[in-house]
Amino acid sequence: MLQEKKSLASFKVHHKYTEIQCTANELTKKIHKLNNKNLMLRRKLDQYCESTSPGKNPQQLDILKLYQEAGINFGDAVKKTLDETQIFHSEVIKNRANFLKAEICEIESVLGRNNTSIERLSTERADAMVLLQSHGALEDYNTLHSVLLEKSALLNDTKLKISEIKSMAEKKKAIKAKRVELDSYILRDFEESRKSWEIAVTSSMKIH
Repeated sequence: MLQEKKSLASFKVHHKYTEIQCTANELTKKIHKLNNKNLMLRRKLDQYCESTSPGKNPQQLDILKLYQEAGINFGDAVKKTLDETQIFHSEVIKNRANFLKAEICEIESVLGRNNTSIERLSTERADAMVLLQSHGALEDYNTLHSVLLEKSALLNDTKLKISEIKSMAEKKKAIKAKRVELDSYILRDFEESRKSWEIAVTSSMKIH
């Protein structure tokens, strides 16, 4: 019970304990959510970075040169079509590279913002946890107070029973002492009066 008294004396109640606890839980959820988003973004970033590496870029082929080396010549109309095809292919490769670069920049930007948010949320959660660790809820205080009252009542009840037992023991001792005293008195009175009634009995027998 001494421990409960010390705990109760040092107990600090924060009137917004439950609210702070809920806030800390919400901050934890937000941090986990951002961490999961970052994990997916990093996977996508790795894929995009791998796609932009020199060994992964589609190589533009000089189709006309290949055919010429093979001894095949085309007319001007066919050459024009091949040139247009190569230009289109070149534009596709360029657009793809620009798209990947833009996506990589956007992902890195989002990751940076998310990391900043995670740091801010983590600081807020740490502050909330400090308050929760140094204070308690009113419900906890009431519970601790109730436990202390119950133990105090139990202790008082135990003390009362011990007092009653002691009182009964004292009464029994007093009764026993009185009985011994009474027995001694009766025995003493008997011894003192025995001679008188023995003479009376003897005299009575002589008369008869």
